[in-house]
Amino acid sequence: MTRGLEVGSPRWRVLTALLCFTVAGCATDPQQQSNQSAGGNGAVGGSLAAGGGPATGGNLSGDGGAPTGGFGATATGGALTGGASSGGVTVTTGGLPTGGASSGGGFVTGGGPTSGGNGGSPTGGVSTGGLATGGITTGGVSTGGTATGGGSPTGGIGTGGLSAGGVATDGGGGGAETGGVGTGGAGNRFRVYLLIGQSNMAGGADTEPGDLVEDPRIRVLGYDDCAQTGRVYNEWDTASPPLHACWSNGIGPGDHFAKTLSEALPGGDTIGLVPCAIPGVDLDFFVKGVVSARRNEFTIPPDNHWDSAYDWVIERAQLAQNAGGVIDGVIFHQGESDSSEPNRSLWMDKVKGMVEDLRADLGGEPFPFVAGELLYSGCCGTMNTIVNQLPDHIPNTYVASAAGLNGVDQYHFDAPGVRTIGRRYGEAMIGALGLGP
Repeated sequence: MTRGLEVGSPRWRVLTALLCFTVAGCATDPQQQSNQSAGGNGAVGGSLAAGGGPATGGNLSGDGGAPTGGFGATATGGALTGGASSGGVTVTTGGLPTGGASSGGGFVTGGGPTSGGNGGSPTGGVSTGGLATGGITTGGVSTGGTATGGGSPTGGIGTGGLSAGGVATDGGGGGAETGGVGTGGAGNRFRVYLLIGQSNMAGGADTEPGDLVEDPRIRVLGYDDCAQTGRVYNEWDTASPPLHACWSNGIGPGDHFAKTLSEALPGGDTIGLVPCAIPGVDLDFFVKGVVSARRNEFTIPPDNHWDSAYDWVIERAQLAQNAGGVIDGVIFHQGESDSSEPNRSLWMDKVKGMVEDLRADLGGEPFPFVAGELLYSGCCGTMNTIVNQLPDHIPNTYVASAAGLNGVDQYHFDAPGVRTIGRRYGEAMIGALGLGP
């Protein structure tokens, strides 16, 4: 043994103490002094530690196991607390979505796959407030959204009928615009009436001040472009004479028909008149699939391109339906041009076929059909025998009497007669619709 290192010597004791100190340092408890020490490479505060590495709380927190706010399946604050998003890519409590794709982020707040959902399923269907809050657009396609509370729409397509005040008024209240033709709200109806015939339906009698009083509940579909009234073909306007051709500048039965009918309708209902009479025409103009032998004698609005007035009537009626209207009836005055044989004998069956086709082509409903008698004192009073047989051959058909009325010639009613037969049309329609007392 080397001199000075004998066991127990002073040098041996110093060397032994130094060796023990070094070894003891390496063997200290790893939970206190090793690489897992504070600031170490996997320690509390380290790369996997709270406040360090990928996350606050990291993949593994100081408490061990699943993180608080980390990437784990039970994240409370998402992928990162203050990281990828505030509320995170997946905001979960116990693994189920709390705020959907993101809380305050992601797709839409109040309109994403989930908004405030619980367990990944949406609150109120696809979204709270539909595809977005308040719908695809607020005040756009609908107010209240594609689905308010998810699923089915509130108020149908929109809020307030086809318009708020809108053309069509029954059902759901929905509407595409504000300030349309009628009035919105459940229970209201936009009632459409077709005016078909020849000159006595078209009118032209002199007006009085009372004839010109307008009722905003009575609308008319423009017959032509009329600078005098400001009316435009196939656009809706408040009704006033003339309902038909601008040049006629007078009243027809439709004016007082509507005034009379409006008094019996529920307050929220609106009347839409669709004038389709053409002075002088024979019935074949209104028979489906037929081109009248007299076609070249008359003009069908707006530009005379139609072969048949029947097709024109259907187009205008469907415009009214597309605006939310319900075809509620037809008033008809024709026969003077068919009062001679052979047309006279064929007239009944042609009228019957016309009514059947109109009903079928406009939805299949057997809406009321009211035919007016011809002027008794004129050329064609004998046609009234046939007119009065119509209810026996056509279901839901009625007759407006011309008894006691006077004319300005052998064909046409005078102004008092036009007003009176107009009121009689209205009374007949009221009875047909069951609106009377």
